[in-house]
Amino acid sequence: MAIIGLDMGTSFVKCVFDDGRFTFPAIYAYTNRQKWDDDKTLLMGVGDEALKVAAYPNSVIIRPIIEGRPVHKKGVEELVKETKRRMDVMSESKEKGRINTIVVGLPYDADNYRETLSDIINNTLNPENCVIVPQVIGTLESIGRKSATVMNIGQGTTEIVAFENMKTISGQSVMHGCDFLTRDLGEFAFLDSTVYNQYKDELTPRIEMLADMLVNRLENFMSALKPMYECSQTVVLSGGGILIPELKAAILKRINVKVEVPNDPVMSNANGLYKIATRHGIV
Repeated sequence: MAIIGLDMGTSFVKCVFDDGRFTFPAIYAYTNRQKWDDDKTLLMGVGDEALKVAAYPNSVIIRPIIEGRPVHKKGVEELVKETKRRMDVMSESKEKGRINTIVVGLPYDADNYRETLSDIINNTLNPENCVIVPQVIGTLESIGRKSATVMNIGQGTTEIVAFENMKTISGQSVMHGCDFLTRDLGEFAFLDSTVYNQYKDELTPRIEMLADMLVNRLENFMSALKPMYECSQTVVLSGGGILIPELKAAILKRINVKVEVPNDPVMSNANGLYKIATRHGIV
């Protein structure tokens, strides 16, 4: 029976389970078949396959997760099904179809979507246990900390959440992420790993602007934390944004408290969510 940690972001789905880990673009696309196509079922694709479907005339391309929120039910269902399909391909278990526990993260300010996401997961995967938690608690768990302020820079949002002894003290979802850098280059420019080198001169000023915005929000946030709390003394930086050339350095030079970066900042949420799932699954 599978144990799963699932981080469904605006740009990528990240999954960690018993037999491995993977990530794919959080994109869903569909279109009607062409006139001479004998197969008249809807042509659809998820992840990389969605980009192929998007090449057809009159195709519809959907981002089911917007700013970390599950806003397109059918699209989210297809992302979940694709997650299960990839797990089954990778799985070495004889019980591929059965899921013990899945722990899924949501942004701090998306708590009102908990029931929506839980219903989709339960109806699509039928796990024995489905647990929805604040997304970035996974990062805290992944590095073995119980208290810190996590700033996770994603594609659509930046999560800033303070935890004391694994309890949420305060948090906010900042509606700025890596899309602030790439949105003028095309909706799916972030999928091109060479884009930051290719447009370096254009992006460098925007990187400085993004760092200014995020650190300013972080400073305002941390100024409200009580000094005796450990979460006011340490910031954990995570998310794909930390790997963008120049952004990590631009942020670090603006922060005056202790900073820690996970070894795998892209997968840190999913890694920690999996660890949490193993405790719920009692394995």
